[in-house]
Amino acid sequence: MRAYILVVVSPGTERQIKQELEKLDQVKRVSIVYGSYDLVVEVEVDNIAELHDLVLNTLRQKKEVENTITLVVAED
Repeated sequence: MRAYILVVVSPGTERQIKQELEKLDQVKRVSIVYGSYDLVVEVEVDNIAELHDLVLNTLRQKKEVENTITLVVAED
């Protein structure tokens, strides 16, 4: 299962959080972007429970992460 996570972080922490996220096995790509969000994180997980754990217990536990939006990719 693939998903994109849009992340808002504290100003000035984009590169730090990008480097931290790139170390996670489920993370395939992290891009710093401009606009309403700071990072786009592409992840691959086995199931929705693993995605839930990644978002709630890893990403949102970082004090620099202010907000996330998760987009699950619908594939045939």
